[in-house]
Amino acid sequence: MKPYKIFGIVLLAVVLIFLIVPVFLPQTFEVNRSITINRSAAQVYAQLQDFKAWEKWSPWLERDPSIINIYGDQTAGEGAKVKWTSENSGSGAMVIKNTEVDTLILINLSINDFAEFESKFVLSEDKGITTVRWSDSGKMGYLGRWLNLFAESMMGSDLSKGLSNLKQYVEQLPKITNFKLAPIEMTETNPIKVYSLLDSCAPQEVSKKLTELYGALLPFLQKNNMESLGAPMAIYYTYTADKVILEAAIPVAENKVKPEGKILARTLPSTTCISASIFGDYKYLSQGFTQMIDSINAYGYEFVGPQFDLYITDPTTVKSPLEIETKMFFPVK
Repeated sequence: MKPYKIFGIVLLAVVLIFLIVPVFLPQTFEVNRSITINRSAAQVYAQLQDFKAWEKWSPWLERDPSIINIYGDQTAGEGAKVKWTSENSGSGAMVIKNTEVDTLILINLSINDFAEFESKFVLSEDKGITTVRWSDSGKMGYLGRWLNLFAESMMGSDLSKGLSNLKQYVEQLPKITNFKLAPIEMTETNPIKVYSLLDSCAPQEVSKKLTELYGALLPFLQKNNMESLGAPMAIYYTYTADKVILEAAIPVAENKVKPEGKILARTLPSTTCISASIFGDYKYLSQGFTQMIDSINAYGYEFVGPQFDLYITDPTTVKSPLEIETKMFFPVK
């Protein structure tokens, strides 16, 4: 057989393999890396949701100084945009499509002529240490499926380097206090007349559940021309890893109007409490709870429960989470 025929057969075989094999290749890719950072989720999140902050830790800017970033009018949060051009790396763009404060950032990313793919950061905090999971995922066209075989080697090192840079940068920043506990004091509470609703939920659903319960109580008060006599309350009867039994209550001057449905009209008894105000986002109340219990034990008191909170500040009116005041009460004997 003549050499050119052999070459033609080999070339045809290579072309057929190139065209047929993608049928059996994965249509999608996903590359994941994670790291732990000795800072709060809020402090890490601040560096991830602001594209200008990426200049401090980006693995691509470190590798390619010729990159020029072009920012949109908004550089942080949902809707933030950045485009870039480079002599060595080509061009691309990123847009933040969705965020959940301190826990999630979703980004649409496009590089050169490739199809768009998704970049995702998931954050979880435990005792001031944050785990960051960075993943890139997407779907390729038919012939592009070949690239899915190399996604791990092509992208994994950049994700690892980026997270390492992020850790190094954030951990050299001063720690930001997420909450502040005011001085603890002994308090004698007076009887409090309330309308309330009792319910239960999972621990991660407490804020949502309380919003739901207050949303049912307030229309009842408005319908009967009653005003709240103070800050809304939450009374916690049990608080385990699986279930919280709680009561949302609104103080009133009088609770003689007959309640409707599951609404209760009752008077909370006077009690001796150790109390303190905690300033910060509601998600840090558990840390305040722990400090209060430690103080109760240190002073030789016995916590007799149930613990209750007064939500002094409307969180929609503050500029900083540290302006949110919650007063915590722990009945003791």
